[in-house]
Amino acid sequence: MMEILEFLLTLLGIYILYRLVRFFIRYILPIIMGVRAMKKAQEEFYKNASRGGYRGGDTHTATHPEGHITVEKPHNTSSRGKVIKDDVGEDTPYEEIN
Repeated sequence: MMEILEFLLTLLGIYILYRLVRFFIRYILPIIMGVRAMKKAQEEFYKNASRGGYRGGDTHTATHPEGHITVEKPHNTSSRGKVIKDDVGEDTPYEEIN
């Protein structure tokens, strides 16, 4: 009788441990990871701010003067120079209702 009770208590302990680990992974760990990511982003922001401001990847304005315009064409164009072919898409027939 005592062995069965010890066995059931062991199973109950394993089940409770499983549920605690599952709860931690499902609810607590994402919160911890979010806080860590937020702190890392904040440190990166302050590091960029201390070096003269956050540029946000806008390096084009630093290399070209104001008012300079560049037009880039796609490389895979047909011989006629059209980007969109005439047979692409569909026409919708309609009638005017007066």
